[in-house]
Amino acid sequence: MPLKDLQKRKEYTKQYREKNKEYFKNYFETNKELLKEKRMKKPQEYNEKIKKRKREYYQKNKDEINKKKRERRIKNKDKINEYNRLYYQQNIEKMREKSRNNSKKRRLSKRDQLNEYHRNFTKRLRCKLRLEALNKISNNDLKCINCSCIDYELLEINHKNGSGKEDRKKYNSTDITFYKAIIDGKRSIDDLEILCKICNILHFISFKYNINKHKIIYIESS
Repeated sequence: MPLKDLQKRKEYTKQYREKNKEYFKNYFETNKELLKEKRMKKPQEYNEKIKKRKREYYQKNKDEINKKKRERRIKNKDKINEYNRLYYQQNIEKMREKSRNNSKKRRLSKRDQLNEYHRNFTKRLRCKLRLEALNKISNNDLKCINCSCIDYELLEINHKNGSGKEDRKKYNSTDITFYKAIIDGKRSIDDLEILCKICNILHFISFKYNINKHKIIYIESS
């Protein structure tokens, strides 16, 4: 550098600025927005560089850093415990609030996991019991008795005499208890049959309105 002495450099810079005062003033006025943007951008870029450098250093020296931390904690164990105790006493309400919030988050997380497990378990159990109940009613010949539909997703249990409402009341509107009663023999299957969804609707129309002018044909896909 032309001026290695710091004091002389400061004096020179000051004199130079005084001589070119108008030039600097005009430059700042004309490039005001650009300079402002640079000032805003520079700290952000600098912080990113520092963070990146720290991450790289930590990855390279991870074991050594963790070892030093453990040694420091063991060496200053009493001091750390004393500091934590004093901090807790001074910020007792804040720490209790933080603890309550953390406990609440853990409870909600566990509750969500249990609810998801319960939903999946109930779904699997319902599918299993439904298949067993349908096989028992159809005597292991699982198809619609009206149109011979064999699509399992479309098959339903139909009440020949239209007593489905009574069963829903009796078994608390849950399919699982209804299926269990059929499987265990507690519910008679004499008035039950297997129909597909479409034939079930047709049965409802013919049973309620006494209309028997429709016919359903099931065509198997080749």
